[in-house]
Amino acid sequence: MKKVSRIITSGATLALAAVLAACGGSKGGKGGSSSYEFDVWTGFGSDYTTAIQGVIDHYNNLNSGKIHLTHTRKKDYNTLRTEVLNSRSQKAYPNFTCGYPDHFADYNEEGFLVALDPYIERYNEEHGLKAQGKSIIDDYYPEYMAENKNIAQDDDGNWLTVGVPFNKSTEVMVVNGFYLDYFQSIDPQIKVPTTWDELADIADRVNDVIASQNLKDLNNKFIIAGYDKTNNKAVAPFTLSAEDTHGENQVAIDISELKDEQPFYLLGYDSGENAFITLLHQWGVPYTTVTDNGGKALFWNNDNKAATTAVLSFFQDLSKNHNAFAVPGTFGGGKLFCTEFLEKGRCLFTVGSSGGLSKPKFTNRSLRIEPIPYHDANKKLVISQGTSLGLLNKYKSKDTYEDEMYNAFCAMVDLTTGDLQAEWVTTTGYFPSSKSAYNSPQYQDLLHNTNPTRLEQLYRDAGKINSEDYASGWTKFVDPGFPASNSIRVNVGDVFKKIFAEETIESAMNYAWSQIDSRLK
Repeated sequence: MKKVSRIITSGATLALAAVLAACGGSKGGKGGSSSYEFDVWTGFGSDYTTAIQGVIDHYNNLNSGKIHLTHTRKKDYNTLRTEVLNSRSQKAYPNFTCGYPDHFADYNEEGFLVALDPYIERYNEEHGLKAQGKSIIDDYYPEYMAENKNIAQDDDGNWLTVGVPFNKSTEVMVVNGFYLDYFQSIDPQIKVPTTWDELADIADRVNDVIASQNLKDLNNKFIIAGYDKTNNKAVAPFTLSAEDTHGENQVAIDISELKDEQPFYLLGYDSGENAFITLLHQWGVPYTTVTDNGGKALFWNNDNKAATTAVLSFFQDLSKNHNAFAVPGTFGGGKLFCTEFLEKGRCLFTVGSSGGLSKPKFTNRSLRIEPIPYHDANKKLVISQGTSLGLLNKYKSKDTYEDEMYNAFCAMVDLTTGDLQAEWVTTTGYFPSSKSAYNSPQYQDLLHNTNPTRLEQLYRDAGKINSEDYASGWTKFVDPGFPASNSIRVNVGDVFKKIFAEETIESAMNYAWSQIDSRLK
């Protein structure tokens, strides 16, 4: 695997004792009149424009006269990666950027990703951590750092650190609480699933209620329920009404789109790609692996074809014979997320990113957040998502190269730890990437808020799933990044959609496998 390429000036090999410049972040300023200006690129959607710019502005105010960050938001992560790569010939890329492991693998392959290890050591020295036997890296959660330590190696084969985690999320199950209350009032055996094996029975029961109560024939009517405001729960008696007349003690669920031609599915999985990858991991089927030359896909080679087929067959049966499992394309209508169907009564549960909880409206119902179902109680796996910040080989002068790199790294640390990271995650619903952010008063206030807004409730409850449920008995996984690894992910994205329609598993998988570059197989 290619090692990280770094420009080393004559001063770069000096011992740490001779390196006197201090970090320029809010944890300590650089002496003298020197100041730095750094470009930062991100790929967050428009929903997060205000939040990310607010954090950058706060950072700049704290570091006025020392470091100034200029933030540029690209349309999405794919655009971000493309524009960073396209700017490499003229070194027009930013000083640091957010990215996924496969992005960093590409930047490393092109020779402009910078190893953080010397700057971590310098930071530890100048902030008194080394003398205590500690490191700034200790502040980050190990599961978020792992993906930044398997991308590049030095000449001796030692793994180098190439990023620090910035916006981290995972997947959670979202429950339409009032809808569930309604179904349970008719069949108390209907429950929130904890395992995938439970889906078929629960789905059959829910579909029996839909049929017995003629819910598909209501045509723009609502389920109206009494509302126990104290316990935030819908309670019997339930009635049906053609008008949305719910008041303080009633709630309404619009089920007008629930028709024979627009069927109900118990659970919708927002991402076909994540569903494919996560379910293979839960069943113990290898997805990809790193090799000396990069990496390769494993799931459809001769050793793993039968195991992959078994997983896909299980979920094909759930979808086609029980209406228990779907991806967005299964519902039709061109929607990107199953949460949009959750709002219309066409599913009861969804699995999606905890970082996307701000998208649904859900103004008239109670959402509940739960862990995703698992296959094996002894092997509970959930995907770790989100990007890290990586340092790129951009500088103004070789004479100030090391100080420029170090101070850019310090800015990365400030954005990913403590109060600035806490400000970011409480505003967006991401999880703290560092312990100092998790323990900050701002994030703790969110977790213990007894009178939250609807959105704060979702962020709070997802945060508790992450810090409590997923912290005990669960493993967060992330597949290693290597050049073009994202192309593998892209090519499996439509598999579930196809096999839930009319295509066979073999046909859908053979096509997906054929679209993967032969060098990755």
